[in-house]
This record gives sequence, C-alpha cells and structure tokens, in this order.
Amino acid sequence: MPRTGSSPPPSGRTASWGVPTALLLAGLAFAAASALALNSMHQAVWREAENRGHEVALTLAHGIARDLARVDVTLRATAFALGRADHGEDFMEAQRLVRDHAAQASADRLVPDLVVLDAAGRMLASSGAVPDALLEALRAEAAFRADAGVATAPTPALSRPLRAAPDEPWHVALGRGFGPPGGLSAGIVAALVPLEALAMPLSRIDLGPDGLAALLRSDGVVLVREPPGRTEVGSTLRPDARLRQAIGQVGVPLVATSRFDQQQRLYSTENVPGLPLVVALMDPAEHITARWQRDALLLAGADACLLATLAAAGLLLDRERRRRAAGAAELAASVHDFTMLAEHASDMTVRVGLDGVRTYVSPGALRLLGRPPEDMVGRSVFAEAQDDADQKLRAAGARLLAGESDIEIVLHTMRHAHGHDVPVETALRLMRDGAGRPLGWVAVNRDNSARLAAEAALQQAASHDTLTGLANRRGFEDALAKAWARCTAASLPLAVLLLDLDGFKALNDAHGHPAGDAALRGVATRLRASLRRSDEVAGRLGGDEMALLLPGANTEDARAVAERLRAMIEVAARSGQLAPRAERISASIGVASAWPTATAGAAGPSALLADADAALYRAKREGRNCVRLAA
Repeated sequence: MPRTGSSPPPSGRTASWGVPTALLLAGLAFAAASALALNSMHQAVWREAENRGHEVALTLAHGIARDLARVDVTLRATAFALGRADHGEDFMEAQRLVRDHAAQASADRLVPDLVVLDAAGRMLASSGAVPDALLEALRAEAAFRADAGVATAPTPALSRPLRAAPDEPWHVALGRGFGPPGGLSAGIVAALVPLEALAMPLSRIDLGPDGLAALLRSDGVVLVREPPGRTEVGSTLRPDARLRQAIGQVGVPLVATSRFDQQQRLYSTENVPGLPLVVALMDPAEHITARWQRDALLLAGADACLLATLAAAGLLLDRERRRRAAGAAELAASVHDFTMLAEHASDMTVRVGLDGVRTYVSPGALRLLGRPPEDMVGRSVFAEAQDDADQKLRAAGARLLAGESDIEIVLHTMRHAHGHDVPVETALRLMRDGAGRPLGWVAVNRDNSARLAAEAALQQAASHDTLTGLANRRGFEDALAKAWARCTAASLPLAVLLLDLDGFKALNDAHGHPAGDAALRGVATRLRASLRRSDEVAGRLGGDEMALLLPGANTEDARAVAERLRAMIEVAARSGQLAPRAERISASIGVASAWPTATAGAAGPSALLADADAALYRAKREGRNCVRLAA
C-alpha cells in the first residue's frame, strides 16, 4: 500500500530560480561594489589633483618670493644709503650709490635696473639706460609717488606690467621710498624686473592639454600667463571671472566652469609671501577625470556582462583588479610630477607624518645639509632638532592642527653632515585627506644664510659711513653710550678725540669732491691705525669731522694719542701719501676726558662729546694743526 501524507517530490522549478537570482544578486552586488569603487577612485583622482596643485603652487610662490626678496634687499639697501647720503643735493653721489648697489645685484638672474625718482617724479639716477617711454609708464603709477606712503610701507610697492613699446619686453617695478634726515629729499628707488624671468618657472610646469598657469596681482592684474592667450599681460580680470573668484579664496581649491572657454577647471591658488601676488594653476577637469571616465565605461560594460552570466564575473573581476592597479600607477605618476618638481628645486621639501617621522625627503637635502635623502627618511624631525627648534616645530604644528593659521614659518638651525650648523627657514603646511582629516605636514626648508647676511649688511650700513668705512654719527654715539656704561661699572676713565681737517674746503673747491673723498679715506686709514684695543672706535660724524673713542684713557693718554695722530696726518699730507693734491691738509683736534658715573645718566656722554667739540673749536681759533684739551 502506498504511504499517505508524503510530500511530493521537488519539481525543479524552485531550484531553477535559484541560479538566476544568485546571478542577479551577484551582478547587483558587484554593480554596487563597482559604483562605490568608482566613487572612491573619482574622489582619489580629485584629491590627488588638489594636493598636487596646492603643493606645486606653494613651491612656485615661495620660489618667486625668494627671487623678489633678493631684489627688495637691494632696494632697501639703496634707499637707506640714499637717505643717509652726506651731500643732500649731490646728484652725482646718488648716481654712484645706485650703480654700486645695482652692481651688487647684477649676479642675480633677475638683473633688475634701478631707477631713482625725486618727489616730483624726475629721474635722479639709474643703473643703466632706461627708455623714456618706460620711465613715463613708471611715473604714471600712483603707488610710485613720494606722497603715496611707500616710504613707510612694510612691503615694497608693486606696479602694473610696464613696457616701453608694443614690441619691447614687459617689466614690473618694485619700489621703496627714501628721504631725510641728512640725505636726498624724499623720493622713490625702483627696480625694473623683467617679467620673462618671473615667467620661467611657470612655463616649466606640465599641466597637460589646455592647462594654464598665471602670476597675478591680488587686485586681478595679470603679470604672467603660460601659455600666452587672449588674456593679455597688464589686463585686469573681470569682476565675474572665475580666476578672480579663486583669488578671493587663496589656498582653497575651486572647481568651476570658466566663462572664457566654457571648460570646467580646478583652480589652485597660493599667495606669494610678503607681496600682493598670487600664483594660479588652472587644470582642465577633462584632463583630471579622463582616466576615471575610461574606467567607468569599462566597469559598466563588465556589470552588464555579469548580469548575464556568473562565469564572466571572475574574468571581469580580475580585469577590474588589473585596471585598478593601472589606475594606482597613474596616480603614482601624478605624485611623481610633484616629486620631480621637488627633486629639482634647491630647497629641501619634506613630508612628515603626524608622529613627526619623515616619509619623503627631496634631493635638496644633499645641497642644504650634505646628507642623502634616504638617510633622513624614517627619522623624527623632533629628535634631530637643534637647540630649541624641537619646541618651535611642535608649537607650529599644534597651531596648524588647531586651525589657527594656514602656514607657519619657523627659523632654526640644522646640523650639516660636515658638523657645522646651517640657518634654515622652514615653511610648514598641514596635509589633509578628502574627508578633512589631518595626515601630516609638508615642510619646505631653505638655506637662510643669504637673508641673515643681507640683514647683517643692512645693520652694518645703518651704523657705518659708506665712504670711509668708519662708524657714522649714530654708530659712534651708540658706542659712546655703551662705553660710558662699561667704564662706569669698571671705574675707568673715558676719553673722546674730535678731529677736523684744516684746508679741506679749499681742497674740495679747487679739485672737486673726488679729491676731498680721497683725503677723507686717507685720514680714516690713519684713524684706524691709531686704534690700540678692540673696544676703541673711530667714527666720521659728518663732513670732514671725525672722532676717536678711547675707553680707559685719561687726559694725558688721550693727549698723547691725539698728538701722534696729528703728526701722522701732517707727515702723510706733506709727503703726498695721504691723498693726491692734499699736501696742505692738517688736523685740529679737541680732547676731552671724564670719569663716568651712574648719576650722570644719558647726559654724561653728550656732555663729554660737547666738551671735546669746544676744545676742537679752540684749536681751530688758536692756529689750527694743533691739539687742545677741554677746559
């Protein structure tokens, strides 16, 4: 008998739905995974493009800032010298100063021409031949008038692009003001920098087809555009231009459709430190997303095949794996573009993780520190810091992480492979991923020796006479105040000798300023020869008046020094060794000595100098070529 209640055998229909459903679900699952992968790849492509644009623009901005800083050092030194020139109305002296300072800058590849304009816009001096049309264009710049506040501005004035004629090269002018006391009347010293030299770094950047690079003023005036196009040099961007919008949010990537050629572009902008200039890179979106679009089309075709058969899924997945590997290689190539730029720069570019460990060091390490980059990768920047640089770097990194600033500049020293310390300026910026999470820092390290030397030269120029090399009035009075304090603490006497040249005006009137300058230099040489100790100072207080500061010397000591100096000058003059045509030159010298006390205060040094001055005038009245002591 048959059994009752038994289940019917499976018809196979239910099983037949399982494979198509599994295929469909597998295809849908893969399609979803592919969509996520495409989205991730799309974000990665844009993130890498943004990082590369940021890093390349930053490197270019700092390179331009470094080049123009050297020009500004020449401007400041020239303006300082003009403001302190001895002959306020001597235009030949202004010409000599300008040519001297231009000669110091001639080794620089920018090779600027220096031009000096007075308050009325008239040219006083120049380092070379400047076309009249170019000079007129410079005068037309409002920022280059003496009443425009450029003399007190912390940064140099910056002109629009200038040129003498349509077929002549473009220049841009940087300007510094100068003025009294003691020197030429107020005016402007300007450096005419060839735009071709500033355009060179931008022309070397490879942004692919239709990529653009530009250097602009912060107000939208175009200085450089690579490659050249419809936007002419010297034109001002329209208020609704996308590039002008990008300038308004410097450092923040902007993706927008250009109203000029209707292309969607990635705008990367960075300020040039210390100047109203902006570097802009404009990369077409088609160039950035071309790789991703190819991958998207291929993956969509793979999804369609997977919905038809599960067997093809393995092949397509393997193909996708290879495609991703190729995409990673292309992304690595984009990173390589940045690396190539860093490796051909003179600065040392470093990527640092949040733990302070270096993950990348450019070959600039060999030029800066004499150390191979591979020896520095994997080492902590904090562990290798010199002196208190550890705390400086940690504090700067903390401020960047807290969002208190976008860039931090740290001045410190690093140890060279040969054992000496190298002064370094480090510019730190924070790196973030696509979600805004901090990844670490990128640091651009440059040798700060040239800047420190320029500052030392400015300090030297501020306290020393350019003609004789002796301390000027300001430098001598500072030395006198310090010597008064030291002698007060040590209970020592202090003496001052004031010297005036007899017959100097007659020499100038008869043979001109060159003869007088030669005599001043000859007397300065004898003054320096009279110095016996390191704390003794020789100075030129103005015109033909010079002085000696003798800490520890009493009245008799000072008289003996003065007599030897007077005799030395007289013998040198009469024998023709002092200077050509200076045979009738002699010296009248006033001597004053005191025992400094703390109760005298700031009036003590001034009184001592006044006593020596009174003794000098008595020597002039009583026959000249003699030494007189203060009463």
